[in-house]
Amino acid sequence: MINGKEYTYYEATQEQRRQERQSRQSRRELEALKAIKAPPEEVQKAQAKLSKQLGDYKRFSFSAGIRPKPERYGVINTSTGPVTAKRAVAASRATRESQKKIREQAKQLEKPIFQRTYILLTLQMATRHL
Repeated sequence: MINGKEYTYYEATQEQRRQERQSRQSRRELEALKAIKAPPEEVQKAQAKLSKQLGDYKRFSFSAGIRPKPERYGVINTSTGPVTAKRAVAASRATRESQKKIREQAKQLEKPIFQRTYILLTLQMATRHL
């Protein structure tokens, strides 16, 4: 029971997604206010709204027993500071691509070693029969 309402797992995940959409919308509004150099009071009001939404999101997620997913609500906190979800996805994609290249290179290196081992074993077997 969360905030006086009973949720199934599915309903809880849908509520979580709804809150994520709201926080993304608030983040876009905050970034727009900063881009147009809005008065500081409006920016602070938008920051407070976003902060409250993120707090509610985290409380709901923990109460429902669902892991909060920061990649969905627009910010990932790292040791170097906040990273937008778009940049985090791009970094993740770059990491996967570099890992794929490393695996391909390792396969190319293994291939000649395997062939050399096969040839050596074949020669050893051939010399035993002589």
